[in-house]
Amino acid sequence: MDLHERYSALIHPSRTRIFKLLCQEELSGGEVACITQGAQSTTSRHLKLLTESHWVMSRRVGTTVFFSASKTLSEADQALWEAMKPELEDSWPDDVLRLTTTLQERSPNSRDYFGRIGAKWEDIREQLYGAHSLTHLAFSMLSRQQTVADLGCGSGTVLAMLAPQVDWVIGIDREPAMLEAAYTKTSGFENVEIRQGELESPPLQAQELDLALLNLVLHLVEHPQQVLEAVGQALKPNGRLVIIDMVAHQREEYRQSMGHISLGFSQQDLCQLAQSTGLHLDSYLALPPDLQASGPSLFSACFSRSEC
Repeated sequence: MDLHERYSALIHPSRTRIFKLLCQEELSGGEVACITQGAQSTTSRHLKLLTESHWVMSRRVGTTVFFSASKTLSEADQALWEAMKPELEDSWPDDVLRLTTTLQERSPNSRDYFGRIGAKWEDIREQLYGAHSLTHLAFSMLSRQQTVADLGCGSGTVLAMLAPQVDWVIGIDREPAMLEAAYTKTSGFENVEIRQGELESPPLQAQELDLALLNLVLHLVEHPQQVLEAVGQALKPNGRLVIIDMVAHQREEYRQSMGHISLGFSQQDLCQLAQSTGLHLDSYLALPPDLQASGPSLFSACFSRSEC
């Protein structure tokens, strides 16, 4: 393979992304496809070309082939990659999260036994405690004497989970079909109130809430700062806002296919949104990705009322 073919093998965006991963960790082809959320067949073709062009080396353990960056790169090849690395530092941030989760989900003896079989802890936990066990754990930390609002409540699933935990639950959504579904789902609870309204100007009284939730809705809002301003006014002095949404990503197609307005949020994005809203960002936590999910990873952010 001549010089131009070898360098073009690396410079292709998908193969550059894969090589960056393999510089960090030895991975199987399936793990690479899972982390990059690419088709297995396409990932295999990219790995084959990277291997043939000597950017990547492989080894077989049982029936599984593992790939890593070549340890015998020439000085020229190494210099090329070192020149590319600074430009790629902030590229594909979700890969870092998915790589971490992939490594965590490997069995403890995976370095020696890569042909892993058997149920993983996540499967066992779901079988024993249900798919929402972690959600229930989080809700168990709530105080009974609280008024909680789910902004953008959708069909009311979270409302029904909150209702047994606190004194009063408010669900707000703009879509009549969603509100009808929420009414049905929460009809057995006397402490759930459904309100129709826009998130930029929600039907809430000043200092009405102890806790507000924005669960996978902020990316759909045209003016997210207005939402935070409105929530800041509706929270009591010691109130909190919890946002769960997508980390910043580059999937432009989501704007057309699903009507997304914002392509996720970084910690810096949220700090900027919180300016002049009466809220202070206390924490921003990237959540462990679900490797079976096809979408971007999620974060959880907690805000408090602040006079600063």
